[in-house]
Amino acid sequence: MIRSLVKDSLIYSISSFLTKGLSFLLIPLYTRVLTPTDYGSLDLFLVFANIVALTISLEINQAVSRFFVTEDDQKRKVVYSSTALWFTFFCYTTFLLPCTLFSKNISFWILGRQGLESAFQLGLVYIWVMGIFHLLQNQFRWEFRPIHYACCSILHASVTATIAVWFTWFGNLGLDGLLLGMILGGIAAISYGFCFLRKSYKLRFDYTYLKKMLSYSWPLVPSGIAVWVSTYIDRMMINSFLTVEDVGLYGVGFRLASVVGLMLIGFKGALTPLVISQHEEKETPKKLEKIFRGFLALSLFMYIAVALFAYDLIRLLADDSFHAGAQVVVFLIPAILLSKMYIFAPGISIAKKTKLLFWTNTFGAFVNILLNYVLIPTLGIKGAALATMTGYFCVFVAFMAFSQRFYYVPHNWKLILALSSIAAVTVLLVPKLDFFFLNRWTLNLLALMLFSLICLLLGTIKRSEIQQVFFFLLGLFKIKSS
Repeated sequence: MIRSLVKDSLIYSISSFLTKGLSFLLIPLYTRVLTPTDYGSLDLFLVFANIVALTISLEINQAVSRFFVTEDDQKRKVVYSSTALWFTFFCYTTFLLPCTLFSKNISFWILGRQGLESAFQLGLVYIWVMGIFHLLQNQFRWEFRPIHYACCSILHASVTATIAVWFTWFGNLGLDGLLLGMILGGIAAISYGFCFLRKSYKLRFDYTYLKKMLSYSWPLVPSGIAVWVSTYIDRMMINSFLTVEDVGLYGVGFRLASVVGLMLIGFKGALTPLVISQHEEKETPKKLEKIFRGFLALSLFMYIAVALFAYDLIRLLADDSFHAGAQVVVFLIPAILLSKMYIFAPGISIAKKTKLLFWTNTFGAFVNILLNYVLIPTLGIKGAALATMTGYFCVFVAFMAFSQRFYYVPHNWKLILALSSIAAVTVLLVPKLDFFFLNRWTLNLLALMLFSLICLLLGTIKRSEIQQVFFFLLGLFKIKSS
């Protein structure tokens, strides 16, 4: 399991860094072509796009992951995947047509200002394209084909970036040009997906299979809505209490914080299907504990690095009008990590107790809404970031508590709490230190080195485990080279 995880997560992580990294490198361009207000409208549209993605096809993609992976008969596998495809196509088309017809009335409500009807119509097409794209992309995961998943992701990102740059920078199309690039990038990736998934999809639709999948996935829809509220209530309440421009500043800070979350994409892509397929094996819980320890150390190291250099990175990526977005990074990095760490709490999914997801995520959403309401008027966008972090922390604790009841993993919670506390103290204390013989960059680098040493001394990452991973990667490289 660990060998497969290292190999597959490495592929997923490389593709994630290439695709998300490409988008990250384009922030300097977008922040010079788009104003903070345009950036805020884009963020508000993406909020809308995400709620559509969570609800319109009743999360059937999650059901495919549960039933396709555990099914042994190849013909039945095809029926599962094909039924999900045609159902998804029907749902998104049914959504697209009426929304396009009434786009003039809806666009102001979604984007927060007048004059963006054409951008909203393009955005609707983008939502349709991405609904199909994500289904095909995840099918590569369920079939344990990480290289094709990576190629599909990289193709999507590169085509999107190339066309978006051309339309926004050279064509002066602004937000419309960016959305056109996103649409064409999705179409290119869909073409790739259908080309290499020819054997996975047929003209097959089975109502019995659909009913079976939806009985598993529909409870995930209200749970997904609760997740959506936790994820995006900050932008909506910033727009309500402050301005669309503040939404844009918050969005830039969020994108910088998302860099740390890239490593989770690799873990998530490889770990979820592996745990589901191997959860009955005796050694799987112990292996999962090792994986979580390694992930924790790596993610906290990245957290400290990005948080300490946040203002420098913002200055590098965006012009002066966006620099205030750096203040939210220190809170949003742990929020993003906590929001995705449910992959290390597989007990609820293994036990098929999907209704617990709804109650847990609803609790987190309630905490998030309450804290945003209290903190934004007094602390501004920093209050929104603090509220989001606290809400996700509550959700993670609840997820892990339920998961341990259904599928116990021997985590060392004292070690986890100690290391997390050290990381939090580091990012809050180091920027306040002032030694006349050390400049700020040197002090930050020393803090990172000290944290790495603490990880080794506490046994968060054991030397034997580092050696095992190193020699495995070395052997993998030699095999590929030969």
